[in-house]
Amino acid sequence: MSTNTKSGGAWRSFEEASQGMSPEKVASEKRRRDIGLILGPVLFIILLLIPLPEPLTVKANHALAIVAWVMTWWICEPIPMPATSLLGVGLFMLLQVQPAATVMNNLGNSNTWYLLSTFVFMNALVKHGFATRVAYWLLSLPIGRKSPYALLALYIVSVGIISAFLSNMATTMLFLAISTGMITALQVTEDHAMAQAMRLGSAYGAQCGGFGTPMGSAGTNFLAIGLVASLAGADFTVVDWMKVGFPFMIAMTLLLAVYFRGLFKIDLPNYQKACDYAKDELKALGPMTTGEKRAVAIAVLVVICWLIPDGCRTIFGGGSEIYALVKGIFNSATVAIIGAVLCFVVPENWKDRKFLMNWTEANRYIDWGALLLIVCGLVMGNAMGAEDVGILAFVANGVGGVLGGLPPIVGVFGLVTLATVLTQIISNVPAISIMLPVGFAVSQAIGLNPVAILLALAFACQNSYALPVAAPQMAFVYGTGSISMKQFVKAGGLFTIISIFATSLIGYYLAAAMFPM
Repeated sequence: MSTNTKSGGAWRSFEEASQGMSPEKVASEKRRRDIGLILGPVLFIILLLIPLPEPLTVKANHALAIVAWVMTWWICEPIPMPATSLLGVGLFMLLQVQPAATVMNNLGNSNTWYLLSTFVFMNALVKHGFATRVAYWLLSLPIGRKSPYALLALYIVSVGIISAFLSNMATTMLFLAISTGMITALQVTEDHAMAQAMRLGSAYGAQCGGFGTPMGSAGTNFLAIGLVASLAGADFTVVDWMKVGFPFMIAMTLLLAVYFRGLFKIDLPNYQKACDYAKDELKALGPMTTGEKRAVAIAVLVVICWLIPDGCRTIFGGGSEIYALVKGIFNSATVAIIGAVLCFVVPENWKDRKFLMNWTEANRYIDWGALLLIVCGLVMGNAMGAEDVGILAFVANGVGGVLGGLPPIVGVFGLVTLATVLTQIISNVPAISIMLPVGFAVSQAIGLNPVAILLALAFACQNSYALPVAAPQMAFVYGTGSISMKQFVKAGGLFTIISIFATSLIGYYLAAAMFPM
């Protein structure tokens, strides 16, 4: 589940979430939260008291108890998930699972600063209208005029491309608004196959696009990057994510387009009116504004600076002094911070002292809740992997004895399937927080490529297609009333199965090729 506080209210309390719900849904939501409110501390106490097998220590007891409480409250949401994250971080320090200084170091993790800065400079593109302009430009391309299915494929690909750089929820909302205009132009009803395909394509396409870059599904992707670096001991950067994430995004987006081609039978003689609508809307936007041009220039500059260290590594070698120097200067987080600052320094209109972004606007775009979830996820993952806690080593030894003789592909399919099923019923951040440490332990036991399985599981924990509750953008589309539960489960259930095979075969082996053991 991708998270975004500003669009869709992922961190809502019961009071906020219950607004507009039917009495039956209100009762169900209240029951879920009440159960979690009690169950979390109960599990915490039980796990504190139950002795664990050797060689696990008291610290392992404490760590498992905290994880159980945090995971229960993350799933049931009796209080907002970021508040639960604060509880988890506090308990790890209170029970001395790790020293307070070690726990608090996660707050200063480079991925936290990177995410904070990215929210600013990438959303400058949204504020100044560039994201909308690109969306209409993509939808007005001539390929969409070839057939109704070409139009639908273009729509899905456009959603994926935009979602690689914006949050899944923001992208879904943007394209739902665009699809409403296109449906009106086509003069079809909401139950028409093209209308349903566009509605579902807005959410599913955004989910697929979020794999491409760390910014796409920022909360989950940055947490995954941090866990890959800490668990596998790898020097894993933003560019490293994109080496695997972008090809995987392309594969998943194309698979979705082909899948929708077979799922929806579209009879639409006047389909070109949708292309005309996109072209007219693009024309109505007029030429690019000064703010758009300067926001784009900053984003392009940041991306170029991210790529410079990788270029130096290719030219001079990973062990060269030049690469070490350039890597230190063009650190991903450093570059992102400078990009964010530039948005406050570069003027849109110098005469009026109006800059590309002010702090009030930036504060609306920064997802503070996602930052807290990332910190808590890193704290839990690092604590379980610590030598004096020993949970991951214990899991690795146990799994090795049971699965050691099985082919590695069986382990990959098993882990990916488990992660995919799990993320249909709980949000992505808890799923990643559980599955990546466990997956790393299993990889050590049965000889899987550790970086590859961690990335495959990070993807699997975002294969949230089967149910409206699986992700905020899925719930948002379902909430429009244009898609029934039966239609949602039918479309999403089969694509979820497809995603398991794609993640196991494409995601894992692509990552293994990029990052050999």
